[in-house]
Amino acid sequence: MRRAGADAVFAPYSITGHRLAQSLLRPHVVQFLDFTTNDIGMDISIEQVRVSEASEVVSKTIREMQLRRNMGVIVMAIRRGDGRMLFNPPADTAVEAGDFLIVMGRHDDLTTLETLLADPRGARR
Repeated sequence: MRRAGADAVFAPYSITGHRLAQSLLRPHVVQFLDFTTNDIGMDISIEQVRVSEASEVVSKTIREMQLRRNMGVIVMAIRRGDGRMLFNPPADTAVEAGDFLIVMGRHDDLTTLETLLADPRGARR
């Protein structure tokens, strides 16, 4: 499938087996992931939000942005433009243009964050 041009290939038996093993070994982790990724009546989700080149937060640190205090959004990871993934980034980590913030929060708060990180001129990628 990859030779045919697929970017990703999913093996359903492997995924199911891994999920079953994780459910037995780490039931609370699986429950948490279900909580954040399935519609269970709560307005919490995990999203990826791109930082635009023209965003006012470029070069600011997570501490300076105060996302958790001001919006109730938790930054779980940052995927840098070069593909590196920073898990649980320290508060002194600066955000760069082209980064993707992996964040968790309520839908409305995530929408507000997306607006903050977007290009104020409306240009999106």
